[in-house]
Amino acid sequence: MGFFEEKGIKVAAVFGNHDDAETELTKEEQLAVYESYSCYVGKKGFCIKDRVGTYNLPVLKSDGSSYGFNLWLTDSGTYNTENEYGGYACVYKEQIEWYRETAAELKEANGGKVVPSINFQHIIVPEIYDALEQIDFVKLGCVIRKKNPLNDKTRYYVLPEGAKGQLREYTCPPYYNNGQFDAMLEVGDVLATVTAQCAVRYNGSIRFNQNDFCIIPIKADVRLLTA
Repeated sequence: MGFFEEKGIKVAAVFGNHDDAETELTKEEQLAVYESYSCYVGKKGFCIKDRVGTYNLPVLKSDGSSYGFNLWLTDSGTYNTENEYGGYACVYKEQIEWYRETAAELKEANGGKVVPSINFQHIIVPEIYDALEQIDFVKLGCVIRKKNPLNDKTRYYVLPEGAKGQLREYTCPPYYNNGQFDAMLEVGDVLATVTAQCAVRYNGSIRFNQNDFCIIPIKADVRLLTA
């Protein structure tokens, strides 16, 4: 943060499972550290249960007449405590409802026009596997998704036809779905979701339901997955 402060670069942050599992500080304590820097523009935002810092940052057009863009920052939680499936957490239904209501307010304030947006969160939505092509056998370049509460057997996935690049590791979405991706499609504002769960390394692009999934690996080799 000191680097950004020195250079006068504005910074916003969003919490994910590593901010719970790999630190002794609470999210509120971590947020206080961020807020001690004048360059930090993030917010505590909408909070519920273990989630802190679900908020949005509207961007005005250069003439200040209306909103030109918007950033959603969504605390995707840590581990699943909503049901018996285990695994990683989903964005809560209450967070999704907050997103719907806030998006509607932005649209109204923008003269009835949807404000184009990008959503940032750590844990990716389950639909990421809908963007990949399932195959029946192991082959070079495929990723393996082991048997879990959503899959009755181990499954194999590759990039869909026409995509360029190479999948190197599997993604780790939740084993259940609270409807976040469907809500984004219904509202129609989110152009891309930037996530990091887990370390999928891929250079190229795939498109899925007119929405881009941009996966930033938590390992050193940072690349881009668009789906």
